[in-house]
Amino acid sequence: MNTTAATTSTTLPRQQGNLRLAGLGFGLGIAVLVVLFVVGAVQGSAQLMVIASSTASALGAGWAAAVASQHRGRDAR
Repeated sequence: MNTTAATTSTTLPRQQGNLRLAGLGFGLGIAVLVVLFVVGAVQGSAQLMVIASSTASALGAGWAAAVASQHRGRDAR
């Protein structure tokens, strides 16, 4: 019995939905860090600007890794 086709067809939309939700979380995280960066710039706090920018870059790298992993898994099927 071949269940690969049925499993793939039901799993793929669920994984795409999960990626959308993950993207929403990453996007909101970056938006918050941009606001923190602006607050640091307005207050003249270099430390806050450095922390916000470095955390945002790490969050962006995580987002890119999640998307790449999702695409690599989809291409393997």
